[in-house]
Amino acid sequence: MIEGGWGEALDGLAAAVFDGETGRRRLSPLLARWDDQAAPLRDEDPDYPRWQMIRADWALCDALAHDARGPGDTWARRAVAGQLPGWEGRATDGAVAASVAGLFEVWPGRLPWLRDCVGGLSVALTDPVHLEPTGDGGPAALWEARVVIEGGRAQLCRPPLPYPLEILSIVRDRQLRRFAPGGGRPSLSLLRRARLRWRRAERADPAVMFRLIDDG
Repeated sequence: MIEGGWGEALDGLAAAVFDGETGRRRLSPLLARWDDQAAPLRDEDPDYPRWQMIRADWALCDALAHDARGPGDTWARRAVAGQLPGWEGRATDGAVAASVAGLFEVWPGRLPWLRDCVGGLSVALTDPVHLEPTGDGGPAALWEARVVIEGGRAQLCRPPLPYPLEILSIVRDRQLRRFAPGGGRPSLSLLRRARLRWRRAERADPAVMFRLIDDG
């Protein structure tokens, strides 16, 4: 991992892309798209600082630029390609531009193992993390996380955002439905909307709240 961590590299690239008047013009349509696909963030939301980072990283690395010219045309990849006037690229830019966001099952072991419920990526995690086994032989946690892949293993870019393990069967069922006629894999934006809705509701049953993804 780089000195300062991958989060610092993401922050530096985001500042180069989105700071100033020009940056705000780039960012504004992406935030409107986030609001439409997931949900507008509220200052009082639980985990609000993490959501701010997730949204900023999404706008930088995942969302297509408002004037995208094809698949994968994100602001992060434009910066890596030298299309950001005045920006002197850094060695870390390519790694963070290619970082992967997903909802990961986290399996305990000498090296924890991540399996993305949305994209299907399965990879060992190099970061030392504390996991409490559930006793049923299944995953110990369910995280939304952004990772950089180096040397065939994943490194966390930010502290992960936990989701309730109770929804895992719902997510897996939705994933299997992608093979049915008209089916599709679970949407990360819809999962985000469901988590926001669940945490805003006091004492809500997560299994009930996350049934929303069946509408996706």
